[in-house]
Amino acid sequence: MVTRGSVEIDTVKNTVAVKTMKPGEDIVDFKASLLELKIMAYIGRHPNIVNLLAACTDYINARKSFLANISFTGKWL
Repeated sequence: MVTRGSVEIDTVKNTVAVKTMKPGEDIVDFKASLLELKIMAYIGRHPNIVNLLAACTDYINARKSFLANISFTGKWL
């Protein structure tokens, strides 16, 4: 599930896409999300892709509250 959010960095407010796991996601979807996070962390900043801003995996063992904040530079549809 992806929702719109905002984060302030150095007094500049940025619009971000916040991606969370849906309640009851199966293990395959959970692993796919972790793989996406791993790939985005490896790639780093790139002008042609959405860039990873932050991720929270505090409850990863319980497969709960997985959250990735992704910077967004385009227009919302």
